[in-house]
Order: sequence, then C-alpha cells, then structure tokens
Amino acid sequence: LGLIVLTNLQIRVYQDNLTFYSSAVAWSPMARTPYHNLGGVYESMARNLPDTPPNQQVRVQFFQLAVTHYKKAIELSPRMLDPLTRLAFLEWEQG
Repeated sequence: LGLIVLTNLQIRVYQDNLTFYSSAVAWSPMARTPYHNLGGVYESMARNLPDTPPNQQVRVQFFQLAVTHYKKAIELSPRMLDPLTRLAFLEWEQG
C-alpha cells in the first residue's frame, strides 16, 4: 500500500516537463542541469504560444524566466556551453 501511495505521488511530478524540472530544481538547488532544462522549458513555452496580442506579455515573461534559469545554470557551472549558447541567442534575438 505504501508503495502505491508513493508511486501516485511521484507520477504527479512527472506529469509534464515544467513540473518535473521545477521539482528537480527544488530537490537539487545546486545542480546546474535542472536549471538549464527548466530554462529550455520556458523558452519552448514562449516560442509555442500563438502570436496574438494577449500572449505577447506572457511570451516576454516566459523568455525572462528562461534567461533567469540559464543564468543560474551558468552561475553554477560557468563552463557549461549549452546555457551560455542559449542565453547568448536569446539576448541577441530579443535585442
């Protein structure tokens, strides 16, 4: 019975990438990879929003969250190239 309860609780963590990587950041705040992956999730969410006026502000917020998480990954591991590359591209793209 205990295993069933634990399994059901864990399934909620894996329901989507945002929930999974947010949980990973909470569990391992000094690990760089969850921050990088969470940045990627927010970047993807921003890019996948329909291009309508109500979504423009949300898109900006998602991009800002992506930048914040990429910067944290870089802070934890300055030589990790993926977040450096993504951050540079986002900053270039956003102007």
